[in-house]
Amino acid sequence: MNQNEQAYEDLGLSIDATRQQVEKRYHNVIHRLHGKKNRGSLSMMDEIQWKSVNQAYRLILNAEIDKQIGEYREKHYGKYKRYSKAAENIDHFLYYNKIQLIGCMILFLFVGFFIIGYKHLQQEQSVVANLPVPDLSIMVAVDDMQNLEYTSEQALEQQLLPLMPEWSHIKSKRQSMMQSNSLLMVLTENPDLYILDRSQFIQLLRLGYLAKIDDWDSYGIDLSHGELPGMLGLYEKPLIAAVRVNALQPDNAIRFIHRLYDDSLIELEANKVMGKLE
Repeated sequence: MNQNEQAYEDLGLSIDATRQQVEKRYHNVIHRLHGKKNRGSLSMMDEIQWKSVNQAYRLILNAEIDKQIGEYREKHYGKYKRYSKAAENIDHFLYYNKIQLIGCMILFLFVGFFIIGYKHLQQEQSVVANLPVPDLSIMVAVDDMQNLEYTSEQALEQQLLPLMPEWSHIKSKRQSMMQSNSLLMVLTENPDLYILDRSQFIQLLRLGYLAKIDDWDSYGIDLSHGELPGMLGLYEKPLIAAVRVNALQPDNAIRFIHRLYDDSLIELEANKVMGKLE
């Protein structure tokens, strides 16, 4: 007789008894023995029975649990045959360590995105480093950028460069002063030449960001006539050229102003002549 059969016999049950029958018989025996103990009539044989019933009950429950585990393993891992144990271990590892695994995956993705972003930044810096040093950097900062939005910075540079054929590169930057952080953007940039409307010119002049242009004995030159308004798409608006304090290319900025200023004078004179002829 094996241990399992002996356990059922100790409970006074047949081997095919159900779980409910085992529970009922165990609790009846324990309840009866507790009654004897409380009355002080528990004999040595009763104590032996108490111990054997407890052991039999635990053995039957453990055997049932082992059977259920075996059925579960067969159902879920039996298809892996000799690798079933390894499959079960992997499944348990993934189940009990899923939080750590998710955290590692998030960390891995974060590191991956960081590396990709860093490489992209390096590539951009490499491209910028290989660009020729600009002969002039210009920032256009006006309140109304509606028309200028349709002119890209690259297109604007292509329009400005023919004015100075001896130059190889003009860098341009646009900034709408209607944005909340627009003034900060203007102050943190370091162009050689500003193209400003009247209000922005006065604001930068008060802040001390503009250098005096000795050729005109002035801090700003009106370029509202000539080619510049057409290039920027900003008509009927004062466009004032001003050189930034500590500009890297102040001489080129003044040369550029001369080029546009001379065209402005020619247009003004032409308008006067046309007015007299009419």
